[in-house]
Amino acid sequence: MTEAIGIKEKISYAVTPARYDNDEHIAEYGIAAYDQNNKQVFIIENVTSDKAALEKLADACNNSELSQVHIFDIICDFVESH
Repeated sequence: MTEAIGIKEKISYAVTPARYDNDEHIAEYGIAAYDQNNKQVFIIENVTSDKAALEKLADACNNSELSQVHIFDIICDFVESH
């Protein structure tokens, strides 16, 4: 990981398409992280059914240039508050 040696790798975040619960047909959106070459670095699925709130979170992460090392804590805080 280049961040470990002091070079900050630019990561961008985006909401992933909805997945549906088979029993209740509830849409759940996730968030994915992409590197500078637009290669998916990781995805966190089934975060929330509130797409608009997750899009705001992804925008905030992008605007603040959030490091990928913090995204799991951010998602946990987001889930706890929704």
